[in-house]
Amino acid sequence: MTILAVNVAILFSEGNEVLLLKRKQDPYAGWWSFPGGKLKQGEPLREGVRREIREETALEIREPLLRVLLNERYYEEARLSAHFLLFYWEDRHRVSLADMQKISTSEEGELSWFAGDTLPDRFVPSDRRVLEHILREKTSQHLIVFDGSLERIKPNELILREWAKLT
Repeated sequence: MTILAVNVAILFSEGNEVLLLKRKQDPYAGWWSFPGGKLKQGEPLREGVRREIREETALEIREPLLRVLLNERYYEEARLSAHFLLFYWEDRHRVSLADMQKISTSEEGELSWFAGDTLPDRFVPSDRRVLEHILREKTSQHLIVFDGSLERIKPNELILREWAKLT
């Protein structure tokens, strides 16, 4: 099974609302998630997140900060069906009200802004936990690494584990 590298963007408005996408495709079709997508072969991480967000939302990420690296395995009926290495980026700049009003839909699904206390019930669990973590540690700018259950691990352990699987 191939491990897919996925860039995910956490975009906040000037009013501290977060942008979510209602997914059209599996996994989690019909659920809300952060916008993002697969990294292209040979593409630098920062350029990948900028491209994905431009394609999905027409927004430009001005100053992406890598906040979370998550090694996630997705199971269906107790069987591993997908494996992702997710890079969660936060733009240091907030989206303006004028830019917020331009966004409503994407080829990938409906886009909407949510306040922290009005998040949808069907919000992808790993994205929800990452958002909770970022809101709790909003002044921190350190990279946090989680493995599967969102247990915090040392970055070098994860990188070595994933590298061993790929070689």
